Amino acid sequence: DIEHAKEVLRKIEKGKTREVELPLQTIPSPFAYNIVLVGLSDVVLMEDRRALIEQFHKMLLKRIKILRGK
Repeated sequence: DIEHAKEVLRKIEKGKTREVELPLQTIPSPFAYNIVLVGLSDVVLMEDRRALIEQFHKMLLKRIKILRGK
């Protein structure tokens, strides 16, 4: 929300927090699933959305296992 965004910006300006650039990820965050689907709404049929979310989730779980060394 706007108030929390303003709070984050104030903390950055005061040097209480900093921004960090992370490398580009090939797997979207679960928080970004809907954003990705909106961008693909012209291409992805409604019934395929669930399958795509499941695919993203499986990819994410696989990535977590790799990072944990399992």
